[in-house]
Amino acid sequence: MAPCAVWSGQLRLPLVTTPVEIHAATTSGSRLRDAKTVEGMGPVEREDIVKGYETGDGDDVPIDSDERKDLELKTSRRLEIVQVVEQGEIAPLRCDRPRYAVPGDEPAEDAYRVVRDGPSRGLGGRKAS
Repeated sequence: MAPCAVWSGQLRLPLVTTPVEIHAATTSGSRLRDAKTVEGMGPVEREDIVKGYETGDGDDVPIDSDERKDLELKTSRRLEIVQVVEQGEIAPLRCDRPRYAVPGDEPAEDAYRVVRDGPSRGLGGRKAS
């Protein structure tokens, strides 16, 4: 089975934007199952689950799908490179799980290769050592 991307979007530099996918570098060995259960009650059917908001009084206010669309955050599927750093400059706590990036499609391979090899060739404002 081909690895499934955990994120896909665009990698953006000042003059280049290329599609990329990010994959988990390790696996737990078993697939994650999303079992809906309530402690003390057991399994819950998917159609019995509603989205809502809990008020400070402990009351729940249901939110329908139209209201949810109004509440959705507008996000960009874009990673923007703002600085190139050496590997040792990143605190290990910032790396909760190892991941790797690959080009999103065949035409993106050349642009991705420039980004991947840039620091080792003195690009990005740093000289190769």
